[in-house]
Amino acid sequence: MKRIKNIVVVGGGTAGWTAACYLRDTTAPYIKITVIASKEIPIIGVGESTTGLFNDFLKQVGIPEGVFMKETGATHKIGIQHRDWYKKGEHFNSPIGESQHTPNSYPSDDYDAMKMFSIAEGLKDSSLQGFCMKHNKLPFVRADHPAQNPYKQLMGYGGFKDLRKNNTALHLDTYKTGQFLKKFFLKKPNVEYIDDEVLGYEKNEDETIKSVWCKNKGHDNPISGDLFVDCSGFKRILLKAYKNNFKRYDDQLLNNRALAFHLPYTDKTIIRNYTHAWAQKYGWLWMIPLQNRYGAGYCFNDTFTTADEAKLEIEKVLKTKIEVQKDIKFHSGRFEKMWVKNVISTGLSSAFIEPLEATSIHATLLQMKHWVRYFFTETADFNNEALQTSYNDDMTNMWDSIKDFIVYHYITPRKDTEYWREASSHKRWSLQLKEKLEMWQTRTPRQVDFARGNRNDFYHIDDNLWLNISQGMNILDKDMVKRELIEYNLYEGVKQQTQHAFQFFDYAQKNCVKTNDYYKYYVGQ
Repeated sequence: MKRIKNIVVVGGGTAGWTAACYLRDTTAPYIKITVIASKEIPIIGVGESTTGLFNDFLKQVGIPEGVFMKETGATHKIGIQHRDWYKKGEHFNSPIGESQHTPNSYPSDDYDAMKMFSIAEGLKDSSLQGFCMKHNKLPFVRADHPAQNPYKQLMGYGGFKDLRKNNTALHLDTYKTGQFLKKFFLKKPNVEYIDDEVLGYEKNEDETIKSVWCKNKGHDNPISGDLFVDCSGFKRILLKAYKNNFKRYDDQLLNNRALAFHLPYTDKTIIRNYTHAWAQKYGWLWMIPLQNRYGAGYCFNDTFTTADEAKLEIEKVLKTKIEVQKDIKFHSGRFEKMWVKNVISTGLSSAFIEPLEATSIHATLLQMKHWVRYFFTETADFNNEALQTSYNDDMTNMWDSIKDFIVYHYITPRKDTEYWREASSHKRWSLQLKEKLEMWQTRTPRQVDFARGNRNDFYHIDDNLWLNISQGMNILDKDMVKRELIEYNLYEGVKQQTQHAFQFFDYAQKNCVKTNDYYKYYVGQ
């Protein structure tokens, strides 16, 4: 066994600087953290949408959310709007952090009777977040809302109060985020940043990595370390040092290419509080609102259309010319081993699934958090295969489950192009997804369905988000859901609860701050 005194993070970008900051603040202060990242290597820059885990990360490392947003141009994300996924001309919202668990935990702790009632009755926007998405509001109470109202205690009074039951997420400018985290990382004495590009490595006799060598420093000036974190993106320069199979998801997810671009705002632009996922002929368009522009892109399959044709298609849809900043070719999939010897991989280095549902940064944080919390010790045995197998099983199950969740979005009646006929084919369902769909024919989804083989669902994409997609894509049988509520003797009670809640949600959103006003007057205060 070897005591860890030096950790070397290879690569910058959101993954590299996030990993570096997390390790800096969760390991002993005498452990040195070195980041090697070259300014010459552009970051991918498509992972601009996050989940609530990024907000948790900011809190954990001591970064005030408002300060971060002011300096990076980030915006709040309270959900995703899916447009044209079920049928052309229709859309549905998928709010995050909106669970309304049934009082008395009946029939189980996770049972959300209000959500079930909304599905059974075909109701939309059954949460405060959903109401705010509809009216371009953020779930923060205006400081000047009326003092006398029936919801005074619920809403708070006399200040700018956060009504979020759970964290919202953020939309990020990944370049500014990387620069902010880099500056924050370098504030402590046990850190170092080397502006260089890693080109190779040297191994010890036991196959662990001894050192890496860089483009500028040369082979004769290696950088030694005890633990290496591969954040080199699609290059995967250290993870590829070992025999390691890359399991591709091509048989289940069609998309293999993305054109990324920016869309400017006008004086009349309303800054949305959601990520817009807009289905197109051969894939889908993402539009991510920042404080001063949209980060956008078209994710598609180039078997059905060329990059030039895809660009023309989007220009016609958006009614404006676009300048493609990145043309990214990829294969969805993940490595079988994400921890090998003294190399941990995270971010694009270990896996990638198309950017729907913001899984990349989410998984980056989970991979580091899970490893540090359950596997890290200062006297590490990097030849203990049982430990590595345990971690790798957790991570591969996590990525396979996230993949199934993304495939779930493609269970659609759309058949207007060959792409949609192929993307929605039953042959693209995994055995695990088929099992879930079969169970949900006779009862509604529960958290236990997502804990199977995934150690109690630590990957945090549980029944709430699945239910949002189930509702929007009309996957669950409404009669079955209503029958279940009646059999649990919940139907009449939750009907009244939903009516009262909707009155509150409508009242609350009227007193919540408008998105543009929030970024103009409040962010960073």
